[in-house]
Amino acid sequence: MKNAVKSRLLFALSLFVGVALVPAAVFGAPKKKKGGGSEISCAEIWNGAAEKFYGKTVKTFVLGIGAAGTASSDAAAAVVPVETGDANRDPGGNALVLVPPADFSGFAEKFAPRAEGGSSSFGEKIAYRLLAGTFAEVGGENVLLLGVSAAALKDFSPSRALEAQLGEDVAGDGGNGAGGREEKSSREGYEKKIFSVAEIGKKPGRTAAEFRRLVALFNRGKRGAERMSAKEIREACGNDAEFFLTVFDEKAKIEWEIRN
Repeated sequence: MKNAVKSRLLFALSLFVGVALVPAAVFGAPKKKKGGGSEISCAEIWNGAAEKFYGKTVKTFVLGIGAAGTASSDAAAAVVPVETGDANRDPGGNALVLVPPADFSGFAEKFAPRAEGGSSSFGEKIAYRLLAGTFAEVGGENVLLLGVSAAALKDFSPSRALEAQLGEDVAGDGGNGAGGREEKSSREGYEKKIFSVAEIGKKPGRTAAEFRRLVALFNRGKRGAERMSAKEIREACGNDAEFFLTVFDEKAKIEWEIRN
């Protein structure tokens, strides 16, 4: 039963390349990585040798933070989905981070990637924050603990808690331009909007030119395989209903979610 629960969690996490990552990164074939113990590593490493890492402090770069909804102040823990990165800042899989509810609202501010001064040949440089937490199993799921203990979470289900935080699906588009769950931006002071590639040329504001602008924003600061062309993004959205990318328009203070 435990293995089944883990399998469901890993499947769900593989879909949250969506869960509004900040900034989104592209998931390709897993890269071979080395790491362990107190070295900077990633979720692929920990999940691949879970028994070795349980109860130990692990470090990883936070490449993105997923939508986490709203946490109840009386919850045993709050859940934050993150995309982990290895020492080279290469994508290394997703993880659920459990934090005290009081620390929930400040998590994104503390660990979200930030654009720094200066630039590379592709645009602004991105600074990724380092997260250190305890790798543990809670409710049959592998998680990172930050300020909470596994002993206090015996009847806690991280994936169900995250579902509760995100709330129920709502009808209509909530002003975002697409149907589905209405979410708040993962950044304070930003508005969350949906850009549906299926609506390009069909709805006001959903033009090919605007799509190319968002693609350019997505690629800013990225290198090599991290970058995606407009064609690649449209094909990915069309082939996978769960696929989406997150793009931050710094000037307009809008968090765009690109999806089908």
